[in-house]
Amino acid sequence: MLLGSACLAACGGGGSGGGGSSPVVTPSPSPTPTPTPSGPSYTAYADLTGSQQFKMACQTLDQGSGVFQLGPPMAFYTDPGVTLSYDASQDSYTLSNYGVEESFGSADIDSSVTNPEIEIAYAKDDGTGFTSRLLIAAPQPGGQAVDYSRALYAFVKNVNTGYVETSSCNFGVPTLLTDTPSQSPITFTDFTTRGTLYRIYPDATFAVYNLSGSSQTMSANATTGEITISLALSGELVSVNGTSTVPASIDLGTYGATINIDGETQGFGGIFNYEDPTLFAPFEGWFYGPQGTEAAFAAGIQDTDENNVRTIGTFSFFAAR
Repeated sequence: MLLGSACLAACGGGGSGGGGSSPVVTPSPSPTPTPTPSGPSYTAYADLTGSQQFKMACQTLDQGSGVFQLGPPMAFYTDPGVTLSYDASQDSYTLSNYGVEESFGSADIDSSVTNPEIEIAYAKDDGTGFTSRLLIAAPQPGGQAVDYSRALYAFVKNVNTGYVETSSCNFGVPTLLTDTPSQSPITFTDFTTRGTLYRIYPDATFAVYNLSGSSQTMSANATTGEITISLALSGELVSVNGTSTVPASIDLGTYGATINIDGETQGFGGIFNYEDPTLFAPFEGWFYGPQGTEAAFAAGIQDTDENNVRTIGTFSFFAAR
């Protein structure tokens, strides 16, 4: 009797009448919804724990005896390329590149750096009067700090070339090649561009400018692999050493590029305004976070104008959507 009651309850009830039993009809079960596929899991940079090793895309500026020039751009996918390692047991970072192996620990923290975007800054005297520096920043495209990417700025000696290298890099939690956006094309809406530019005049006057960007756009088509970037660059004078009259601000014009990624290489790069015969403006970067929610690249500028004024510098570009 109890078993029959249980069956009736499970089957939705039963009935009697007319001296016969009515067949029990079992309703067809509702189909189980197909689960929505979930993408790969990403941990925000600030939530990473334990020791880490990061690949980076970088642009360096090399300075030495009679040398002041852009170094070769370093692509994100280069193996081993430029890497940043974090040792949790020592709470230290090590920057590694061809000719560079520089570590920074808690004893090297530079508390004098107060820029709100800088998360940690290091300064280390090598005993000869040269100070190596490493800064890690969380840029703020559109006024909101990035979640998955970071900027790195370094000032170190290269023991192989003898040059002092000033590096502008991006790194973080990279987007997987298989994690393509569900909608295409994707358009980034928030941007920030920061950098340093040097202008060297024929009489050796040396002017330093802070670089910034405006009219910035970036879009990527996951179907075709095409990436389009455009930005206007300008500089504000920081300091000058020499006798030439230098402008308080400079307009460097618009920098644009259309490049392609192949779906097999983790990284993108190219040259801005490649048709300009005197300008060399390489860039290298990648996407960060789920389905490329952030993007960043490091870039360089090297040019000489009709008055024989040299322009050289590096900058970082970060975008979010």
